[in-house]
Amino acid sequence: MEPFSATWMIASLLSGVIGARGDSFLCQGVNKLYKKINENIDVPANQHIQWAIRKSYLNATLLAVAHLQKQRKRYSLTNRSWENLQDLKSYIKEQIGITEKKHVPTRQSALDKEYREVLFPKEGASAEERMPELIAKLKESIISELGGNKRRIESALKSCIHEGWTENSKEMDFYQLTCAYFTQELKDNPQLSTYIQTEYLDQITTAIGVVSLKVEDIEKVMFSYYELYKDLLSKVNKILDTVIGIRRDIENFSEKTAQLVTQSIKEHIITERQITISEEYQKYVKAIEDYEKGMVSIRSQIEGVHLAITQVDPNTKPILKENLSNLESQLLAKGNEKDKQEIKLNEFVKNVISLAKQLNSTNNLGSERLDKARALFANGKYNELNEVLNESEIDKDIAKFKEQGKILANELTIKAQAILLNKPNDWFEEADRLFAKAISVIEDYNTTFNYAFFLAEHRQINKAGSLFQKAIYYCTKYEEKANILNNLGILQLEKNEFENAEKSFQEALLLYMELSKENPQTFLVHVGTSLNNLGNLQRDSNKLDNAEISYQNALEIYRKLAATNPQIFLANIGDTLNNLGILQRVKIQLDKAGITYEEALKIRRKLAKDNPKTFLAGVATTLNNLGNLQRDNYKFDKAEISLLEALEVYRKLAKENPQTFLKSVSDTLINLGNLQRLKNEYDKAEKFYEKALEIYRKLAESNPQTYLLYNANALNNLGNLQRIKKDYNMAEKSLHEALKIYRELDEVNPQIFLANIAITLNNLGILKSDKKNFKNAENYFQEAFIIRKDLSKDIQFLIPYGDSCNSLATLYRWHLVDKQKSIFYAKGAIKAYASFIPRVPHAVRWSKKAEDILAYWEKN
Repeated sequence: MEPFSATWMIASLLSGVIGARGDSFLCQGVNKLYKKINENIDVPANQHIQWAIRKSYLNATLLAVAHLQKQRKRYSLTNRSWENLQDLKSYIKEQIGITEKKHVPTRQSALDKEYREVLFPKEGASAEERMPELIAKLKESIISELGGNKRRIESALKSCIHEGWTENSKEMDFYQLTCAYFTQELKDNPQLSTYIQTEYLDQITTAIGVVSLKVEDIEKVMFSYYELYKDLLSKVNKILDTVIGIRRDIENFSEKTAQLVTQSIKEHIITERQITISEEYQKYVKAIEDYEKGMVSIRSQIEGVHLAITQVDPNTKPILKENLSNLESQLLAKGNEKDKQEIKLNEFVKNVISLAKQLNSTNNLGSERLDKARALFANGKYNELNEVLNESEIDKDIAKFKEQGKILANELTIKAQAILLNKPNDWFEEADRLFAKAISVIEDYNTTFNYAFFLAEHRQINKAGSLFQKAIYYCTKYEEKANILNNLGILQLEKNEFENAEKSFQEALLLYMELSKENPQTFLVHVGTSLNNLGNLQRDSNKLDNAEISYQNALEIYRKLAATNPQIFLANIGDTLNNLGILQRVKIQLDKAGITYEEALKIRRKLAKDNPKTFLAGVATTLNNLGNLQRDNYKFDKAEISLLEALEVYRKLAKENPQTFLKSVSDTLINLGNLQRLKNEYDKAEKFYEKALEIYRKLAESNPQTYLLYNANALNNLGNLQRIKKDYNMAEKSLHEALKIYRELDEVNPQIFLANIAITLNNLGILKSDKKNFKNAENYFQEAFIIRKDLSKDIQFLIPYGDSCNSLATLYRWHLVDKQKSIFYAKGAIKAYASFIPRVPHAVRWSKKAEDILAYWEKN
């Protein structure tokens, strides 16, 4: 707090007390006070007074800023003006937070040098007559301080501070409002009145001699202002909550985290302020904002370089293109770092909510430590929360009060949750130890479930499964058991224990169905979730008809819920339709899949219209699915429209978030390349493939584990196209590079990439056949055939198996002539295609080719 502003606040109040006396008394006394404050600037009593005054005018300023923002149109605030006010709001919030710690950095004001001129007595003027000038100077010093560090103070705000404003027909005076807040500070901390008397007023009385000044005199002046504004003083707390409100940050969350936050606030598990108040949260948000600003700057530079390229001579263009490439790499790197911060923010928020749930679920369990922990949690003090839950003290209590095991185990669990928030070195081992220790104190539903959930979240699948099984034993409510079974089923599915997973999901489903009879509003949505889990399991285990029944039942539930609450449940309908469409395509029910995708697309377009940040990507995903389906049905024009729209959406999203959506851009380019290849527009197809490959290579530089597969897929498509264009050398190079990547990936994850290896081998066989190298072609075809024969036990690989049979039947018909082998493979192709005719045009076309081969051998 500046000595000038502190002095001026006291001076303005004293001018009313001194009244008609000459202002020389006031100037003499206040000059003495100013020197006293400067000489004892770090004395605690002095600091306490300055802290209270500073907090008072910051609160008054916050109300003025809030008024301007509510009346944006009236004051004609531009976007820039709004941002300036937001920046100032954040600064005020930060400064109020500092004052609440009762530690305010003291510093000199820009107006300190003027104090002698202002306090020089004016002949014939009374102290009371000087009061407006003193108040004006006080306001000027406040505006000057707020405008430090290049913060822009809007003229409308200056006007509010100097001239006041009208709020709901009530005239607001900034100085009076500051006095009202100062009165509140005196009420909250009576010791301040003593400080003012001993540190300030007694000094002035000594200096001027003729007037005895009492703090009660000042309090009378201020109390009249307090009575005038007391009903408004609490508004600042609501504004502070709004300043740090979570709504401005919701776009940094994943869809699931955003839904979790919204639902948790709605269910009163946690407040916006509790999520956002901590220094850790603000750090993540600030980092994201800084990266975003950096990305905006780089995008601006990229636009400038693009423009310059069109205007410079040919010799300069290569230099600019190199600069452009560097800028694009920088943009990608910034986006990557921004994404990492968003992931950390998402994880942090989820852990805060988990900790809130744990604290709320044990409200009936109390201890001094837990009460302190809850208070610290409410103020976002997570490090202090962890320190309050001192483990050595907990150990002593365990030894003394074994019967209080439930309370103590709960403290250990909350301490473990706090460690997940703070992430010190060896955080996993430490949290794991604390969860295990909680179980050693008392083994019940809470301790076993919390430990199991922690382990499942961090991929400790076997141990988590065992603990979930234990937790079932301690269940006293159906909803507890159903929740455990759903979590257990997910773990079992990840371990490919399909029968056990199905049993768990089925039992969870039955329990939720029973619960929903009594309380459908709470439990019907869980029935839908269980059906979706069950449908995914059934689809993955090739129980396709059962999967369809599960999805349809989930859809029926979500549609019923959406009828009364569409805002929440329409997204569930869209997601389930997408799952159902994928299933129908696997079942080669292409017409049904098209209808399902169209409905999903309609819903996602509607959601994206109101909330594009969350749902626009879903629109593009469904367009991609629909475009590929239309291509499979040889509806090339419709497919092109769908895929081009998907590409446009993904490119738009990738400008804001390249790390997340550049891959989607590349995927769509590949799909477009495949479409153009089928349309025999090979040059267009090649451009799409090459652009996709360029993006995949750049992504793989920073994350090879994720993106090498996509490089291989693009190379496979490109090589196949180059073969069609008779660019055999380039085709062979592309296909061999793809095959090398697939084989390397297969070494790490056996069986997963066999289908990709088979596709590439078959393409190499066709290439060798085109080059008249039929013996090598036979080797590639045979290796692909062996892989696909084994995979054909799964219906989705039957058509590729038929393609391998066809390749060999053709080879033995025309080139390495062998009637017996040719007939054998032709019959294999016809059998593989049979169940897909007439629904799948590809199967119809290539089955006819195999039949022609058989007809030839019948005649020869």
